[in-house]
Amino acid sequence: MPVQGAGGDGCGLDYTDRSVYYAPMMIRTPGSHEDGSRTAASAEPAPSARPSRGDATREKLLASGHDLMLARGYSATSVDDICSASGVSKGSFYHFFDSKEGFGLAVLEAFHREGVERVRAGGYVRIEDPVERLRGFFDHLEAIAPEFWAEGCLLGTFAAELGETSPAIHARVAELFDELVARLTPVFLAVVLDEEEAAALAEETLVVIEGAVIMARAHDDPARIATGIRRYRISLEARIPELSRAS
Repeated sequence: MPVQGAGGDGCGLDYTDRSVYYAPMMIRTPGSHEDGSRTAASAEPAPSARPSRGDATREKLLASGHDLMLARGYSATSVDDICSASGVSKGSFYHFFDSKEGFGLAVLEAFHREGVERVRAGGYVRIEDPVERLRGFFDHLEAIAPEFWAEGCLLGTFAAELGETSPAIHARVAELFDELVARLTPVFLAVVLDEEEAAALAEETLVVIEGAVIMARAHDDPARIATGIRRYRISLEARIPELSRAS
């Protein structure tokens, strides 16, 4: 539950520590602690260190898997397809991943991390006024949408395709959507005082994005994603007086 501090805005947001809301989502890995720090033995390499050949190979596999699974779906993408597209041997594939399902989870996590980074990179995170920040959030979503979701959304693709065939991936997709709702909820506390209502608006935003992505794919027109977000924003302004007030 957000707690208003000395730098609060009256809507339940505390500007004294924006990292509560905008810090990158931490994914626990071996050697990491609850606060995101890592033991010395597992510390990340220094910024000047070059990625290892193994890291580069793994990234090539993930990039190829991302493209193929967005284009064809999970089931229609084989390990052979991934290895062929990336120029990596099947032996190397299984060096990094125990199974295709494990690989699918890794691709999903990578897609999710990139999405979080894209969304939090907007200038809106530095805006003090909560209503103006929410407007800036929608401006940023509209700007990045046609490029980032041009080929689809892996969360939506996997949710639709793998409900019965991969319980592990299906469950992780649900968790990631829930995490996104939790991350976006504080942004909507600018215009509603009730956290439950703010969470509903955050989830509604994700529903709009996923629907717009499907429409864009159906019509082969990524611009429809930005249009869908813009129309949703207009509907919110009609419903919420604080959002439609003059700048």
